[in-house]
Amino acid sequence: MSSAWVHMLGQAYPEYSDLQYSMEKGPSIKPVLTKVKNQWRLTLEEEWYHDSGGSYTINSGSVMLDDIVEWTEKELTKWKDCNRTAWDMWQFKYKRDAEKFITLFHLIWQQ
Repeated sequence: MSSAWVHMLGQAYPEYSDLQYSMEKGPSIKPVLTKVKNQWRLTLEEEWYHDSGGSYTINSGSVMLDDIVEWTEKELTKWKDCNRTAWDMWQFKYKRDAEKFITLFHLIWQQ
């Protein structure tokens, strides 16, 4: 994009440079663990560098997230006491197992 357009966009929308950086960098995918009754829920969430609405969203169109969900699905079918509950969520019976998986996740998908 020409510098004149970039300058104009920057003047009209002060958050333009943050949004441009966010789109170039892409999201980071984080496993988030929460306790639900007597079990532990692992959710894969996209976190963007900048989000003007103040919330983070799951974007199924992201190739990276789709790849990670596919890998997670294949990996967790091998794990005992773990069930898939949604496209991006798995339920663990034990917190220790969920934490072991999160460690493996970070080793495989360093972001």
